[in-house]
Amino acid sequence: MPSNTQKEFLAEASGRYEKALKGNAYAESYLAKRFGDRWQDSARLFQLGVVADPLPGHEQYKGMLSIPYCAPYGIVGIKFRCLLDHDCKSVHKTRYMNPPGQGQRLYNTTDLFRTEDYIAVAEGEIDAQTSHLAGIPTVGAPGAGSWKDAFTRMIRGYEVVYIYADNDDDGVGLEKFANPLADKLRGSRVILLPKGHDVNSFVVENGYDALRQLLGVD
Repeated sequence: MPSNTQKEFLAEASGRYEKALKGNAYAESYLAKRFGDRWQDSARLFQLGVVADPLPGHEQYKGMLSIPYCAPYGIVGIKFRCLLDHDCKSVHKTRYMNPPGQGQRLYNTTDLFRTEDYIAVAEGEIDAQTSHLAGIPTVGAPGAGSWKDAFTRMIRGYEVVYIYADNDDDGVGLEKFANPLADKLRGSRVILLPKGHDVNSFVVENGYDALRQLLGVD
């Protein structure tokens, strides 16, 4: 758990960046492509922002989307996503940046406090947000290779754990994320997305109801 000083810094950063989102063309365009007419819902529910005026230590993230990691006791981390129209992996080595020393956490853990007898696990924040907007309680995992025993303990007790397997990466999502994770979690059911899709792209093309139908939770 972050110290009180760290929590205050994260809360200040998140609040500042959230205010900067409104009217930012890059961010609004990116979110509209991801969430359609529900992009404002996503921005509001997940306190998304833009690093327009970075706090000390965040200078390298200027212009990026900020994605807070919210817990019932406050914000415990922030990730950043490049919004520029270029090959992020060749420029930054990754599209999503985790500040040094922040560590890996489950995303959207507030969904663990809902009353459904199932939970879904997505790879990454945007897919977790998409699944949540479809009415499915969902946490975002940093990847099977970064999975911690503490994460397993956090989602014990569910009758079913749906694990999304991306199908836009030549089987990597199934072989390196979903299947290894299924071996760690009781009650797991792997949900392989149709060819060429991850959770978000599937919903963009087919709608939120189609995702619920894919899981069979209607």
